[in-house]
Amino acid sequence: MPAGSKTGPPLAKAKPISASVITYLRRKTKELKKSFCSQRERGVRRCKKLCRHQGNNCEIEVDECLSDPCHNGATCVDHLNAFSCICQDGFQGTTCEANINECHSSPCLHNASCADLIGGYECICPPGFTGARCETDIDECASFPCKNGATCIDQPGNYFCQCVAPFKGLNCEFRPCEASNPCENGAACIEEMNLDVFPLGFQCQCVKGFAGPRCEINVNECSSNPCLHGYCYDIVNGFYCLCNPGYAGLKCDQDIDDCVINACEHNSTCVDLHLGNLATKDGEKAEVLNAFFASVFNSQTSCPQGIQPPELEDRDGEQNKPPIIQEEAVNDLLHHLDTHKSMGPDGIHPRVLRELAEELAKPLSIIYQQSWLTGEVPDDWNLANVPPIYKKGRKEDPGNYRPVSLTAGKIMEQFILSALIRQVQDDQGVRPSQHGFMKGRSCLTNLISFYEQVTHLVDEGKAVDVIYLDFSKAFDAIFPQHSPREAGSSWLRQVHSLLGKKLAGRPSPESCGEWS
Repeated sequence: MPAGSKTGPPLAKAKPISASVITYLRRKTKELKKSFCSQRERGVRRCKKLCRHQGNNCEIEVDECLSDPCHNGATCVDHLNAFSCICQDGFQGTTCEANINECHSSPCLHNASCADLIGGYECICPPGFTGARCETDIDECASFPCKNGATCIDQPGNYFCQCVAPFKGLNCEFRPCEASNPCENGAACIEEMNLDVFPLGFQCQCVKGFAGPRCEINVNECSSNPCLHGYCYDIVNGFYCLCNPGYAGLKCDQDIDDCVINACEHNSTCVDLHLGNLATKDGEKAEVLNAFFASVFNSQTSCPQGIQPPELEDRDGEQNKPPIIQEEAVNDLLHHLDTHKSMGPDGIHPRVLRELAEELAKPLSIIYQQSWLTGEVPDDWNLANVPPIYKKGRKEDPGNYRPVSLTAGKIMEQFILSALIRQVQDDQGVRPSQHGFMKGRSCLTNLISFYEQVTHLVDEGKAVDVIYLDFSKAFDAIFPQHSPREAGSSWLRQVHSLLGKKLAGRPSPESCGEWS
């Protein structure tokens, strides 16, 4: 309020304006607009622009609804210098341009789908419900879907048939053997109407080798220990025996007399141990070994005429027992395979064997044990990829290469090697002077030991005679038929049989052709 002004009396309370007053005000407004426009200097164009009326003096009011500003079927209402839209159901906005989403409030029940419509919505009900909002649960039992005296139980959007024995199925329409064969392992399902004896309404007629209410049990024919001197393997409706050396027959009940062929010479006494023959004299042992190594260089037979290499004495009866190849041991070896090594002729990568160790351990242990006890070698084990490794000398000479065999039986070979090492070490079949093929020993340790012995003899003034044998290709020159006989425990003849069959048919180095 400007300075020096005074406040007047309080304002009176406002009263409602009558319709006649409103009409009067509108008329006066138009007159003022006309007067205003007529007094403008720029004439008619200015008048139209400011007054939104037509005519030279703005005497004609413009109808804003003539341009049809309202959308989606709305009704336009003209006002003084303005308009308004009365929207149809389902639309909103100044010109009714926006569609109202009636599904926004989730009106549909029971997980129904809502489809928005103009001015409304539609609910697409899931099975078992009906109604505008899918609010009504349909009674599926009203159509009596359950058969054979079953009780129908209505559930939200579904139903359940409580069958009367022995019927089965969604609607209790099948007998037990019709719905799905409840019997296992190829057994026949037979329906039974006497529910007191057969409460399930059926019985299973098992094939031989299986038992149980549903024939789910494989009968273990080895539980009675039918193999007298061997290992029993259970199969469906039967068994087979892997006999210990010295025994034969379906149940390993036939004792083989190993002394029938009278293999012992030079007045030696043959004693049947069920596992082979033995020799007891040191001179005889030396003669056998001498005959064998001499045959490598002078004949195609393993021993001179009339001399057969009997086995060395077995000092420990426990070592007569062949080792049992356990599943756990096979699993451990598979898990420790070197995945960076090459594949054998079977084309199976070591990483695959490691990944499947749990599945392969059991069947492989059975195969290895059978091969060990019977001396039979699978044909695939006789195959090998043999890459030549250069040693020294002229590279054109194939004799200057060391062949390395990549076989498919490495796991079995490790079992054989472990058994051989354990046997010769426990039975003292290897002297302290042995260095080759011994763990922790090598050619270097052999030379050191030899040097100490020679210097000791020289210090004592004794003569020293040394013979050097070049064994660089000794093993390449041994023919397969020259493989040594058993030494130590008599069960090692299994090893001889295994190695003999693995080496059978392999050419000697002398049969190699020109290098290509």
